[in-house]
Amino acid sequence: MEQPTRYHSLDFLRAVAMYLGVVIHISSFFGMYHPLGLGWAEYYPDPVNYQVTFGIHLFRMQFFFIIAGFFGEMVCRKKGIGYFARNRFKRIFIPFIVGCILVVPFCDALINTYNGELSDNWYLEKVIECFFFEFLSGNHYIPEIRFAHFWFVWFLLFYYAAHWLVRVVVGNRLAGFKAALVRFAGFCITKPYGLFVLAAIFFALLLPQDTAFFPPINAGLDVGFHELAYYLVCYGFGCCLYYVRDFIGKIAGNLKLNLAIVLCFTFWIHGASDVIDAHPNPAVDISSWRLFNFQVFLDAVFYGGADRYLVIYVRCLLCFAWCFTLFALGERFFGRRNEMVRYFADASYWVYWVHLPVTVSFSFLLQPYTGLNTLIKCYLALVISTVLIMIPYMLMVRNSFLGDYFCGWQKPMNEDPFIKFVKSNWQKLVGKTVVVGVVVFFVGELVQVTVVSKRLAPLVEAYIQRDESFLRDYEEINHTNGYGENALYFAVKRVPTNMRLYDSVSLLLEKGIDVNCRDKFGRTPLYMACRYGDKSDVEKILKAGADPNIQEEKYGHSPLQVVAIKLGGTYLKGRTKGSDGKKAIQEKKDIFKLLIANGADTTLKDKQGRKVPELLAQYTPFKMGDLK
Repeated sequence: MEQPTRYHSLDFLRAVAMYLGVVIHISSFFGMYHPLGLGWAEYYPDPVNYQVTFGIHLFRMQFFFIIAGFFGEMVCRKKGIGYFARNRFKRIFIPFIVGCILVVPFCDALINTYNGELSDNWYLEKVIECFFFEFLSGNHYIPEIRFAHFWFVWFLLFYYAAHWLVRVVVGNRLAGFKAALVRFAGFCITKPYGLFVLAAIFFALLLPQDTAFFPPINAGLDVGFHELAYYLVCYGFGCCLYYVRDFIGKIAGNLKLNLAIVLCFTFWIHGASDVIDAHPNPAVDISSWRLFNFQVFLDAVFYGGADRYLVIYVRCLLCFAWCFTLFALGERFFGRRNEMVRYFADASYWVYWVHLPVTVSFSFLLQPYTGLNTLIKCYLALVISTVLIMIPYMLMVRNSFLGDYFCGWQKPMNEDPFIKFVKSNWQKLVGKTVVVGVVVFFVGELVQVTVVSKRLAPLVEAYIQRDESFLRDYEEINHTNGYGENALYFAVKRVPTNMRLYDSVSLLLEKGIDVNCRDKFGRTPLYMACRYGDKSDVEKILKAGADPNIQEEKYGHSPLQVVAIKLGGTYLKGRTKGSDGKKAIQEKKDIFKLLIANGADTTLKDKQGRKVPELLAQYTPFKMGDLK
């Protein structure tokens, strides 16, 4: 089978996937409506950035791993398995190690700085402590070894190793099985209903994930098998596509169907996913698919009913509709060699490798500034970050030994086409950037009017704790968001408590916030504190008159019941350093006793008819007598 010598459209699309990572790591700082890491710190998150963030995340990494699998198989086929191993070691493994040493500590230090943690140290001290955090005592925002935006490289190393191993050990012994997989891949892209079959397979892979949104939260050193398997299938699908003759042409044959799916469901799916992810089963909190912390409960996989299953399936359908649409459009518009397109494709690896400390820095700087609307702040962060990232690429990467690692070669600066272009067109570039900025500003002003009217700022402030006076002076303290949550719901989620810049929980209670407020799921602030918060918060809310026997409506759990489930965690996510979670479990025991002392009823039944003793028996090694 004769294949093209260069896939210009795939080079371009792989670069697009990398650049979209830069975009999403800026837009997420200005468009999040719920706490997700530190992205949720904008007083007035706008719907444009929200749609951009969730829209890109819907397909980007799946798309990238499909292309990675395609090119991985192409290199093995054309240049041999030895070259494949040497090339990936040089261009993937070495930059990954260097990035973990040089880039990741700076990212962690920025996050810790923004959180107020390690606040007595100067920035480089924070960098050093973040670098050695696994070997030092003390509390840290990140309680395990993680790789920031290099998580996808960590996954790629697994896939490349598996790819090499299969090639060396299996070889052609399973030729019939390989042929069947290739035929199935061809079926999925050729037949109109093949897309729906492919979505069904990925539905089974997405169902065990912690959320339908599916951020890479288990992609550290102690990797989650469910996440690794999900993207492995994407990589394998890309390998199979290499053997499907004219696969892009076959995909293009169903372009109208894929476009129709994209246009019909993309804007709906984000809000639907939010609703599903806003209140997962508490068993999700204590389930883990990680290598050194493996503990899985069926309730953490099969829950939520038909609405959850429908949303997850539509997400899978949309993911591949987007991927196939981009394959078709990429070939149509970028299928031929273009010098400037090729230039930016070559630069994409460097841009993604280095971007996070830059984009995070400017996003953090612009977030607190309320004199500009959210959309223009995002635009400014994107423009400034792009300029600062591209300058060293032009001056120090492309024409030096670094080019061998990030581009596969190095070229002299006098042959750089972009430098020549900028020199002759810099005035036009500046002018167009300013014009676009003006348009973005005025659009952002129109959007801001709607966003401000939602009055989400006190809810954000209760969580991020940027300005105590803002929350103290805010009059409508019982205002709720679209889910019916007031500011206290978010204040208790800011844990560990040593990360808090001030005590927003006590402030809200002093101002008379409703402690028995019930959101659209029937949850109360006490329920949220018992599930996500700290013992001190539970104690304060109980003293303020919270009813410990209000059951939420989706699963029928009272605060005591949810604590009983949480006692089954051997590794409570994000709460402790280390793998056993003993300190966190002890705190849950203390909360359990505190609720009992304040009148919590142990005989209440959840939607499955289970009382507290039965929940303890199902999820934990404890009995009621152990918790008195």
